[in-house]
Amino acid sequence: MRVKNKLIFLGIAILFILNLSFSFAATLDATNLSIVKARASTCLNESQETMNFLIAEGFNVMKVNDTLKEAISSFDAQTLLQSRKRPYDYNLVVEKCDAILKIHEDALDSRDQLETLLKFYNESITSNMNASSADKIIESINAEIEDERYENVDNLIQQAYSKITEIQSSYTALNIFYSATARGFKAIFLRNWKVVLAVIIILFILFITYRIKIAKYLLTKKMEGLKNRKKTIKELVMKTQEDYFQLGKIPEGTYNIKTKKYAELIRDIDRQIPLLQEELSKFGSKK
Repeated sequence: MRVKNKLIFLGIAILFILNLSFSFAATLDATNLSIVKARASTCLNESQETMNFLIAEGFNVMKVNDTLKEAISSFDAQTLLQSRKRPYDYNLVVEKCDAILKIHEDALDSRDQLETLLKFYNESITSNMNASSADKIIESINAEIEDERYENVDNLIQQAYSKITEIQSSYTALNIFYSATARGFKAIFLRNWKVVLAVIIILFILFITYRIKIAKYLLTKKMEGLKNRKKTIKELVMKTQEDYFQLGKIPEGTYNIKTKKYAELIRDIDRQIPLLQEELSKFGSKK
């Protein structure tokens, strides 16, 4: 009899514990869902503020506006499902908010990269240079930003830097060649046809003499261009720090995004400069 009573008591205890566990799990699950809902509600307000900020900064916000509308519709749909005791998931709303935040970061990053590029362009290109190829790339960058296709900007920015450096190097090479040969041709053609052989010899000597110098000069100019670009970026970093710490013109999130991107650009330049120095040293060994 005692054994039977013990078994009954044990069974009741087990049922009580299981019921308590299920109740605790249900309470915990409900708490988690409530937290996610609160987060979704908060992120909708933050997304609206983000869109207002982008509008104030002069960005197009069609993509942000569409995504925000989808987030609001999703929130309303999940609220309706919750009221009807049906499965719901506010994480869908949070995902839309995260997408808006990503657009915001890409927009600021694209504009900052373009500003840095334009400053480098103005410091590198003169009125005597044919910069139409670089101008076309910059037009494409503006079009991508205008159409909110920020994911395409970074690649175009790198193409523009390469093209500007190429234009500058080509212009310098042509000037060097013209300066080195013009004087010789002028002296030769003032004489008669008998000096044609001398012209050929002189041209050959000029080619042998200046080809390494020109190559070294072009590498040096490219390295100087990278250093100027690095200097420009550092100036923008100081301006960003001044805007954030002294003037309070930009929020902390924007400051972090800008400084992080500037640091990446400086690291990339620091990786390229030693490679150019190594190429220069190879020309020096071939002298």
